[in-house]
Amino acid sequence: MPTNKGGGPRGWKQRYAPAMVSMRILALLLATPLSGMPSAMAQSKDPAGPSPGCLIKGNVSARGERIYHPPGCRYYNATRIDPARGERWFCSEAEAVAAGWRRTKIC
Repeated sequence: MPTNKGGGPRGWKQRYAPAMVSMRILALLLATPLSGMPSAMAQSKDPAGPSPGCLIKGNVSARGERIYHPPGCRYYNATRIDPARGERWFCSEAEAVAAGWRRTKIC
């Protein structure tokens, strides 16, 4: 297959690299909430919500495991905080670990 100055087959890098950069920027913009809080916050059972900067969700599983979900993990948006079940928000992963919670295995 012929190559050229684009660094790949038929100038792939020259043609598609700008689009890849644009897609990465778009993904970052979509992942960053405009209001500074995740959209899942609005659906939380915790009416007070997290303190600013405390976006790690501490969830109690059906088996009673205490698992924390940092923003960006697979089930972060689906995770709801219910303080009545002992669930809570953390400001850092170190804080969650110190309180006896473990990081989600699916991140």
